[in-house]
Amino acid sequence: MKTWRNNPPTGKAGIPAHDFQRWFRRRMDWRVLRPAPGIIARFVIASVWFYHGLMNKILAPSVVHASVVDSVPFFGTQAGFILTVIGLLETLVGFWVLSGYRSRFCAVFQTFFLVIMNAGGLFYALHVIADPVAMLLNNIVFMALIWL
Repeated sequence: MKTWRNNPPTGKAGIPAHDFQRWFRRRMDWRVLRPAPGIIARFVIASVWFYHGLMNKILAPSVVHASVVDSVPFFGTQAGFILTVIGLLETLVGFWVLSGYRSRFCAVFQTFFLVIMNAGGLFYALHVIADPVAMLLNNIVFMALIWL
């Protein structure tokens, strides 16, 4: 008569049950069941771009964002159109981040875009921005998240 020690019960595909349990535990630990940090970071970054692009510039234009764009002298009467274009560009950046396509180049583009927008805001609309130091600190933290 065969004992369990000599002939262990089999699990899937003829693998002995204790080996199958060890194999399953190794592959199905908590890291597999949670999304990767990179995916979570992409969703967070894209949500920031969607919020500022769609909400603050297209669907319900923020008065502060509109006045910052209005402060740029060479935009003239096209400030509303420029605000919409910036909102569309920010929304497209959000989709680009979500796609994960060429993520390093996407990070470079986001950094360039943020630096240009912040520099323009500080140069032309410093009187409109309520707390420029907080704006810069928020964007530095956002850029750090982009580069993770």
